[in-house]
Amino acid sequence: MKILVTGAAGFIGSWVFNLLSKKGHKVYGVDNLKRGKLSNLNNKKNFFKLDLTNEKDVKSFIKKKRTFYHHNSFSHTYK
Repeated sequence: MKILVTGAAGFIGSWVFNLLSKKGHKVYGVDNLKRGKLSNLNNKKNFFKLDLTNEKDVKSFIKKKRTFYHHNSFSHTYK
């Protein structure tokens, strides 16, 4: 299964990212790295530094992903 984990470099997000990767899923991780750390990730191959407040970049990135685990530390609404 293809899965996108937001906040992937944070404490909880990295745990989810690493576990799903270990279970054989195609996992993509995004984080802006303001609070998260790359060292939390076992596999950086499918990690992307992405700011979720940039609507155009987010829409382009998530278009092909189907399942989402959202572990961000803030909420943002697009208009």
